[in-house]
Amino acid sequence: MNLTVQQLLGRFPGWQITDMAGGWVAIRAILVPSDSGLSNVRCGATPAELAGNLQAESGLQRSHSSEMNRCSGESRPPGPAARPSVMAARLRGRAEGAPFRGVGT
Repeated sequence: MNLTVQQLLGRFPGWQITDMAGGWVAIRAILVPSDSGLSNVRCGATPAELAGNLQAESGLQRSHSSEMNRCSGESRPPGPAARPSVMAARLRGRAEGAPFRGVGT
């Protein structure tokens, strides 16, 4: 199955997709916390393999959202405004005098 970058972007909004180092890489446009159980980066040797990996990530995200809703009693996941980005939270902490810690720390 020959997929183009445009087809991948259409199927998986919210991801930035590029070819890199002999393969394909997708990076979330809005990063999720490292302890969320979700990935911020997915890779594949071909666009088709990357599509399969992104499809698997979509399944994890759906099950993660369902679990979060069940635990919190919400009927649907909160919108992006209710989930500040990791970088925004870190910058806010920095402004409050907290030491800066890099991604993944």
